[in-house]
Amino acid sequence: MNSQAAPPSAPPAARYRHVFVAVSSPETAPALLEIGAAMCDPKHGSMVAAFVAIDGKPDSAEPYGELEALVDAHITERGIPTALQVYPSDSVARGLLDAVREESADLLIIGAQNLHDRDHPFGLMIEAVIRAAPCPLMVYYLPSKALRRERIARIVVSIDESDNSRVALRAAAHLADGLRLPAEVVHIRRQQTSENHSRAVMQSTMKGVHGAAHMDQRMISADNPVDALLARLTKNHLLVIGFEKRELMGRWLFGGFSRRLIDHATFPILMAAELPDDSEAVSEQVARLLNWFNARMTDFEQDELSWKAGQMAAPTLDFSLLMILASVIATAGMLLDSPTLIIGAMIIAPMQNPITAFSVGLATQRPQMLIRSLVTIGAGVLLTGAVGFVIGLLQPAEIMTEQMLSWSNPTMLDALVAGGAGVAGAWGMARKSVAESLAGVAVATSLNPAISLIGLGLARGDGAIMSGALLLFVTNFICIALAGWGVFTWMGMDGTNPATRAARTQADRKSRLTQYRAIAALTLLALPAIILLIQWSNRRVDSAAVLRGLDDAFASSAITDMDITQPTGENPLHVILTVRSSEPITVDDVTAARDQLQESLDQPVELEVVELRMVQPNSNP
Repeated sequence: MNSQAAPPSAPPAARYRHVFVAVSSPETAPALLEIGAAMCDPKHGSMVAAFVAIDGKPDSAEPYGELEALVDAHITERGIPTALQVYPSDSVARGLLDAVREESADLLIIGAQNLHDRDHPFGLMIEAVIRAAPCPLMVYYLPSKALRRERIARIVVSIDESDNSRVALRAAAHLADGLRLPAEVVHIRRQQTSENHSRAVMQSTMKGVHGAAHMDQRMISADNPVDALLARLTKNHLLVIGFEKRELMGRWLFGGFSRRLIDHATFPILMAAELPDDSEAVSEQVARLLNWFNARMTDFEQDELSWKAGQMAAPTLDFSLLMILASVIATAGMLLDSPTLIIGAMIIAPMQNPITAFSVGLATQRPQMLIRSLVTIGAGVLLTGAVGFVIGLLQPAEIMTEQMLSWSNPTMLDALVAGGAGVAGAWGMARKSVAESLAGVAVATSLNPAISLIGLGLARGDGAIMSGALLLFVTNFICIALAGWGVFTWMGMDGTNPATRAARTQADRKSRLTQYRAIAALTLLALPAIILLIQWSNRRVDSAAVLRGLDDAFASSAITDMDITQPTGENPLHVILTVRSSEPITVDDVTAARDQLQESLDQPVELEVVELRMVQPNSNP
């Protein structure tokens, strides 16, 4: 056994400015607060003791009062600015993750107990936080064999050649400086390994880690590293271990070294993940800024959303009935030229649901969900279009309303709105706290009115209306689906849940191939749709603007139809207007209307008017 004493003093290590400590019980809070204070910059740092209130009433929670007293005592003892903050949430994991992200925390510290469940060693809540944490974190574990927490007298870190050892070294250096405690680096050398090689491993691992050279260094010869550590460490030692939070926690914990150590330890263990060294200070500041946008969902939230998407993908009776009712209202709004009715139809229509489920299926690589969603979307389109067609036959549109013209003339702005609505819809589905905004998302999407107008145009035999409304619907569907897929992928729904990643099969790889094909198909559909929208926008004159300009000129008549030929090259805008009137329309009237329209549109116009004369009988004597 070889040892090397540390120099009498060590240079201060750069520590964290924004430390988050998750507290839930008075038993574990003191140790967590002590570790948090040690990791916090003594001059410029601050610490938050985060308490998540599920019912939204923290003051009534039994441990809250005791936690307040502990935080006050901690401030008095350590002098680190510390605030006990309450974060209402529907789950502890989500509350912590949102708080860490929104407060731009540098470091998250949580406590763990009873690490003996082989399926969920940390517990579901802590595992969810570990996997989705947007910043470096530490997990403090006090074994059940340690009947009570003893004051720490020495920090010990066991190293090998792994990157995890460097993470543990950085954590130990911070703690030793913050707690003013001696720290020791231990390397277990197996009997068959030469001493020179082991010493080279220690030097290589410690190289570049700030403060590591000032720790005691000890090389222990033993065939069993766990037994060597258990024999050396006592309840007054704190063992620091590094781990990679993105790997499967169960696999890491139940690997031979970590599992046996945790099972038999009588001393506290601190597990650290992804602590940057001093050379990464600038990049860490950038990463902290970017972490504000980290909205990764927990495994439980992903499973819950996948289940919900499966329900939304099914063509249920509720879906069919609401689509029919929404189509009746939307078609009536088109005929009556009522924006209010159309907005009401957009709120009622549930077409957003199967499209969102389609996006979830894309993100999670589930072919069956994709197929069910497409079947439901197809059924909704047929139902809505059929209702619009039937109403168009029963109640023919005598005049072309402004709403009909507006909804049959899509632009690039419609695609941008659909993309934004897709992002908002996906975010609202994933985050319960903003679910109340989904009604506004429904209003922003032009799905049901566009399909209703397709049926209405078919009943009128108007190909221009049908093609415009169809382009609007297809563009909206593609933009919403792709935007939703992007959001769900950004939030961590990639179909590779850490709990099942090790068991991926050939079927999983086929699912990913299905995902690529679906995305490629949507992209191939999106390209011509965008090209058509650009061409349409560049050469298009707003039909509603034309109708408004002519309404004034023929105020005493009724415009029953309007056919617009958009300008191309040297050919000006050509408008053929069908007017029903009881008074003769003269050439001067048409000329005046043309001049007025040219002035309002600021471009040349050719105007032709088809007059439908109304003849009324003489009144009875």
